[in-house]
Amino acid sequence: MVNKLIFALLLLATPVLSQSTRTYTVAVSGGDYTTLTAAEADLEQDLVANDSDLTIEISGLWSGDPEGAAVSITGWNQSATQNLTIRGVDDSRAGTTWKTDAWFVKGFYVGIQVFESFVTIDGLQIGTLQGNSNCLNVGTSGDSSLVVSNCFFNGEGSNVRGVLLNSGDETTNQRIRNNIFLDCDNQGVLINGGQEACAYVDNNTFFDCGSGIVSNPTKGTIARNNIFWGVTTPTSGGWDNSPEISNNNWTDLSDITYTGCGGCGADDTYDGTDPFEDEPGEDLAQATGASTIDNGEDLSGDFTDAIASGTRGATWDQGAHEFVAAGDPDTLHPQKVLIKISMIYWNQIKWYI
Repeated sequence: MVNKLIFALLLLATPVLSQSTRTYTVAVSGGDYTTLTAAEADLEQDLVANDSDLTIEISGLWSGDPEGAAVSITGWNQSATQNLTIRGVDDSRAGTTWKTDAWFVKGFYVGIQVFESFVTIDGLQIGTLQGNSNCLNVGTSGDSSLVVSNCFFNGEGSNVRGVLLNSGDETTNQRIRNNIFLDCDNQGVLINGGQEACAYVDNNTFFDCGSGIVSNPTKGTIARNNIFWGVTTPTSGGWDNSPEISNNNWTDLSDITYTGCGGCGADDTYDGTDPFEDEPGEDLAQATGASTIDNGEDLSGDFTDAIASGTRGATWDQGAHEFVAAGDPDTLHPQKVLIKISMIYWNQIKWYI
């Protein structure tokens, strides 16, 4: 009986992992690789032949790849069932401030460039070192089923973009969500593509950028729950008007325009009150009482996460960060959960992040 109980405890304590996912760690020491550049170059492989997804995790407090060393994702040969994910975890995961002691990548003309489909970039800090550059550049062959989430984009120099998407047609599926765009003086997100290119740009925070979202397709782009603060032109270009529309965006200006979509923006918010925890210090967490809190559209059919390992509440906030009040059970601190097994209680740490 004792052996059976121990076995039951082990089953509960051990997470169930997918057998079709391979995970490698990038860390300054103790990981499979010491730079993302090295991991990408070594692991470039035919995931279809290996019949597996592949995840590269970046962990720990350290400076990451050498400045100027851009990462290029190409030659992977994936399919819809073989996906590549690169994500920050633990201390290296992007938060509401730019962390100089955590992993980041900054290139001269591009930080990361993607020329593959079925790629997820999650929780990374990505920047540039000079003007006329893109923090993240997505090429024409890498625009299908792309997810860019929970990242912090930091532009340096003039004419800098956060994300450049060279979209395809209506078969593309691009998701840009829960990201912070800081000092991208050209555009936060620029979408180039055909008339029906499909891109969802949701719950991002644009701070001190020239333009927020520029949509060059005649229609197809949808923007929801975004915050534009200190942004000269929040939106421009063509916008979709059926069946989903751009809505519930927030700006400190008096207007957001959606060319070609008469029904867009009906629930947009115009408010000149600073919504951030520490705007001068560029901490872009939402402050207590901000009008952006509980003011967003529920997009839980698409995603439920937020930047800094946050989780969306029952009532959604606008922007990348989901506000959690002090004392709320959904805090960034662990809580102990007691699980009764026969007459024995087992302490399990449950993280709310």
